[in-house]
Amino acid sequence: MADYISNGFFIVDKHLDFDKTIRSGKCHGTVPYPKLTNEDEELFMKINDEIHDFVELYSICNSGERNHFSVSYDVPNSGTKDFFSVLWLTKKDDKLWRIDVLNFNAETGSLLDTDDVFNIHSNNLFSELVKLSEGHLSSNCSWEQFLEKIEKRDIQFYIKNDDWYLVFNSSEALNKVVEIKIPQYFLIQRDDHDNE
Repeated sequence: MADYISNGFFIVDKHLDFDKTIRSGKCHGTVPYPKLTNEDEELFMKINDEIHDFVELYSICNSGERNHFSVSYDVPNSGTKDFFSVLWLTKKDDKLWRIDVLNFNAETGSLLDTDDVFNIHSNNLFSELVKLSEGHLSSNCSWEQFLEKIEKRDIQFYIKNDDWYLVFNSSEALNKVVEIKIPQYFLIQRDDHDNE
């Protein structure tokens, strides 16, 4: 029985318990995740495999001595039949510390890449994105460095209500999460995508 429905999927809450070794010893925790189902078994199995693989790597120690960390997830309504996102929100001392995201093509179950979302021709407007980052991107940051930060998960992107958002996660230099709506000129227009 589904806990709720989002983006055409029935969603059941699951969790993964884990133990791992870190520099200061052993730690353990629980990471919640969604299990998705719909009428297309091949599609939802592919998506669930990606989600489970991610959760196994995402093991944020959040029990015992590290109980000041907490993890939750969200599958926001994407507002489109083309794409959807699954977000993991990690809090440290009850303050949002980072957001990690998997973005999916809703028809194929494939993970989206930056090339599927961002318009490479908008890199000449990159200085605007630097301003919106509230200090997370330096003024001399290039488009390629920005894409590298996404690859390293320092920056994430997701879709909600037919709008794309960027998340600049906390860092040692800047201890705050900044979340912004991505200006349309940085995105591939759906008409462009349909013609590829």
